[in-house]
Amino acid sequence: MQDKYKYNIIILKNKCKVKKVLFWSQKEETSLKRWNTYSRRKEKVVIHKTTAKYKPVEYDLVFAHQVEENPKPYEYKDSLGRNVSISLEGNWEIVNMEPYKIEEKFKVYGRRKMSVKEIVGYLILPLDTLTSIGIVHNKLIMHNEHKAELILCKSVVDAERLYDAINKITKGRNKNLLYGRRYEGSLMTYALKQVKDKLNVSNRILYSKSTAD
Repeated sequence: MQDKYKYNIIILKNKCKVKKVLFWSQKEETSLKRWNTYSRRKEKVVIHKTTAKYKPVEYDLVFAHQVEENPKPYEYKDSLGRNVSISLEGNWEIVNMEPYKIEEKFKVYGRRKMSVKEIVGYLILPLDTLTSIGIVHNKLIMHNEHKAELILCKSVVDAERLYDAINKITKGRNKNLLYGRRYEGSLMTYALKQVKDKLNVSNRILYSKSTAD
């Protein structure tokens, strides 16, 4: 928490851990405007973040302020309708809290982590050569005669989520994309060879079926 400021907007993980402080200010009006911005932004998430075992991670967007006296616990109803109260450390008091979604980001080999929107914008829409895209285990592979891209996902389920989102976003927008869904047999062997030859990827990475978050 940014203790030097009266107002903080944070992301709370599993109702107990402060994952990130998004914004801090001394002014209530400024903080409320930023709260509304973050609140609207959560509706634009395409692929929400999960754990390596495909379990959803519970996040909340929290608007909090510092008080001089003992802060009051924040009360809410859980998924079972039970009354629950939580408190933040120190003299922070929760003013408002609502469920929040975080966009999943994927490891693009040799590049930074990207969201599905960034993958589409940077890697797919600029394509001017017929390019095949498909899944091998927990990996999404794109390749053409000139280059290849390897996207590492936490699990097979994650790779399928990414493929389906790309399919939905790009269908009809780029005629150079050849959708293969899941590479098997000779198609899988060929796709892995393209990635290995063009990106110099080790066999350990190519043939693993999961990766850490």
